[in-house]
Amino acid sequence: AQCQPRDYGRGSIVCVCNATYCDFIGDIGSPPNGTAVAFESSKAGQRFTKTTLLFSEETGSTDNHVVLLVVDPSRKYQKVFGFGGAFTDAAGINIKSLPANMQDDIIKSYYAKQGLAYTIGRIPLASCDFSTRKYTYDDSPGDLELKNFTLAPEDFNLKIPYIKAAMSVSSEPIWFFGSAWSSPSWMKTSNTLEGRGTLKGKPGGPYYKAWAKYYVRFVQEYERHGIPIWGLTTQNEPTAGFVPGYRWQALGFTPKTQRDFVKLDLGPALAEAGYGAEKLQVMILDDNRIGLPLWADVVNITIIR
Repeated sequence: AQCQPRDYGRGSIVCVCNATYCDFIGDIGSPPNGTAVAFESSKAGQRFTKTTLLFSEETGSTDNHVVLLVVDPSRKYQKVFGFGGAFTDAAGINIKSLPANMQDDIIKSYYAKQGLAYTIGRIPLASCDFSTRKYTYDDSPGDLELKNFTLAPEDFNLKIPYIKAAMSVSSEPIWFFGSAWSSPSWMKTSNTLEGRGTLKGKPGGPYYKAWAKYYVRFVQEYERHGIPIWGLTTQNEPTAGFVPGYRWQALGFTPKTQRDFVKLDLGPALAEAGYGAEKLQVMILDDNRIGLPLWADVVNITIIR
């Protein structure tokens, strides 16, 4: 479908998607041998403009603008697992504000084959900086056994419905993973959700054990509502929990405390609940790239095991 352009005076255009019309990229399919398909967007106005390219072993072109690509299949680097987006409260609020057919078009634009065909979905555990209020799944002080753990209205109204909608339009399995911005305030040294603060005590202690159990309960509750959780990150932006005056939900971890938390608390809690490494992936850092490779060097898989 063709883009319906609209210029907002910012030096480029957007493609309009409304209640009567929405354009999609279309199914890419598998290009024939010897060809490649390129999609180009530009400031000049191109939006996913499709071009079919032919590969050739000839290098005798006199065109100075020819780009020579040399592919060596014997040299392999990291594998791209996939692309995706986050099912935040803010995303749900905006999607829910639209007519039903536009809600469907938005989900299809991201997760359907004729759209971007995303295969990854990130789910915040409770509130984050894309929420209209601060909340967790257990705001009962001292509840180390998490007897009062419960999903929030936002999960049922703003996250789960659109996660299931994405699952229904995707032609591939979607890999969902959870990330926490902050533990309940009563678990933290600061006694607040936002700003500087770490878990009380040390890895292996009661608050770290309770926080690990919190992760397990999240996985169990989402699975109970029909959403399989493929993985977890150990903490959203763990360095934010050490930033003075930080305005949003945060929880501080150093590489060492994160390593010990996984080894002593999170790993054992997941394994005991039936979510061992063969079933659920645990991802470290989840922060700015400046933390690499230091974080990975400290949170070493052989040490964790």
